[in-house]
Amino acid sequence: MEDNSQHQRRYNYIYSKLVSDETDIIGHIAYALYKSDKVCFMEKLRAEGKEPTEEDLQQFHQISCLDSTLERYQMHASVIMEAFLNEVLKKHKADIEKNYFEEHDKRLREIVKPLKPNFWHGVWQSMVGAFFFAIILAAFAFVYTFSRNDTSIQTGIEAANVTQQNFSSVENDSTMLKH
Repeated sequence: MEDNSQHQRRYNYIYSKLVSDETDIIGHIAYALYKSDKVCFMEKLRAEGKEPTEEDLQQFHQISCLDSTLERYQMHASVIMEAFLNEVLKKHKADIEKNYFEEHDKRLREIVKPLKPNFWHGVWQSMVGAFFFAIILAAFAFVYTFSRNDTSIQTGIEAANVTQQNFSSVENDSTMLKH
């Protein structure tokens, strides 16, 4: 009968060293990195034409259980998790900002729309304003013209009187000459 202890596999408890509980995401990623290294180790041996033995796996496990190797798995898992979270947050941040600005613009349009007159209302306001401006300008021109003409009228009346007197004296002189 064969010795059952020789064929019995020895288990490595690295899972419990890397994963603290079921919610430990970084620990699970670290364990997946360990498993990936183990698969690479076995494939490398097979590529060299050697089937991995229990002793080969034991040597791999001893190296994997070193504190420095466990820390490397943990650090690499942290970097992966951080990169993942940064990417997710960047995407969500962009979505949140886009939604915020769209909602902000929508609300501003809703607030401004009742306050903003339409085109024809603006045209009507401009026409009424131009009409009143023309009336006020005409009134100033009228007042200015007639306030200047008061002195001109007086001067014109005086000039007419002088002309009439001169004409009268010329008439008198011409009547005297005829006689």
